[in-house]
Amino acid sequence: MRHFIAAIFTLLAFLATCVSFLATKEAQWVWEQTQFICLFNFLIVGPLWLVAAYLCMQPTKRAILASIVVYLGVATCLSLFQVGLYRAQMFSGRRINCNNQLKQIGLALQQYKQKYGSFPPAYIPDANGKPMHSWRVLLLPFIEGESIYKAYSFSEPWDGPNNRQLISSIRGYHCPSDSGGDNKTSYVAVVGPGTAWPGGSSVQTSEIRDGQDKTLWVVEVADSDINWMEPRDLSIDQMDFRINGESRNSISSFHTKGANVLWADGSVQFLSDTLPPEAVRASLTIAGGEALPPDLREDWQPKGRDKTKK
Repeated sequence: MRHFIAAIFTLLAFLATCVSFLATKEAQWVWEQTQFICLFNFLIVGPLWLVAAYLCMQPTKRAILASIVVYLGVATCLSLFQVGLYRAQMFSGRRINCNNQLKQIGLALQQYKQKYGSFPPAYIPDANGKPMHSWRVLLLPFIEGESIYKAYSFSEPWDGPNNRQLISSIRGYHCPSDSGGDNKTSYVAVVGPGTAWPGGSSVQTSEIRDGQDKTLWVVEVADSDINWMEPRDLSIDQMDFRINGESRNSISSFHTKGANVLWADGSVQFLSDTLPPEAVRASLTIAGGEALPPDLREDWQPKGRDKTKK
């Protein structure tokens, strides 16, 4: 009789474990559901395994201890596995959203060019040549920010009394994985001589002689501390060309092992942080004629390592 009851509890414990696993797929994107499943593991799955383990052993103190170990082991390992899946899905989803936001910026840049005949300048200067308005503001009409654009005043600095009221009006320039404030941009231009963003002047497609598919347009920067309206970006003369370098002056992200970038042909790629600095430097110029790794656009990995799709 004892063995029969033990078999029943073992079957019930197995079925409860299967239910927990099946529920995991639906809960991967929702933290509250993942928490509920973890609670289910400790209140239902674990106790069933505890009773099953106890009945399969002799009723001694050692059996009680072993049953408790089985309970904690099953419930804890199952919960850790499910929380790990949730975190993996969460980070993957955020990276996909970041990718899509960069694609929208690329489309906006193309629409701007179709309307005005050239790509936007990195900034609009004031009478003294000082940066006054950012390219991110100029793109607002093309990224569902028409009303914000109309409310923006070009007669005052970007942080003037009127414009300051618009700081929290848009989220499209902020990566979901970035820990900085929502009003801080995650997407910046690399500004300087020879780049696609020379400063206060615009660039024509014909000037990108290195090829649009080999020229970086907009890059991701983690915790940039740059307001999305602020006419400030990365300077090619001061930046660190290592992806995820030690300073903020580098292409970087809160994603794992790389960062998203937008190429001048409008495509978005996740660049590995193993990409050599000289290749990053070469991809930022529009007519430098530098040689790039032939497999740069194929989810680049250094020679001797397998290529893994990001």
